[in-house]
Amino acid sequence: MKLRDWEEYYNKQRSHSALQGKTPWEKYKELKNTIPCLSEVQRNYVLSKEPFVMQNYKHDQRLKSL
Repeated sequence: MKLRDWEEYYNKQRSHSALQGKTPWEKYKELKNTIPCLSEVQRNYVLSKEPFVMQNYKHDQRLKSL
């Protein structure tokens, strides 16, 4: 119950400076019509144009220290 209350507060009541004072829910509602659905992403995805690069925090930190 406490987690649900916190989630409600964090996403729908508490404003976020990174979202220009909006709540995550307000920002989602603002952008929801611009977010493509999975089938649209799959239809338009071309691996050769957008390769995925796996992230590895420990590996990246080690490289930075060299």
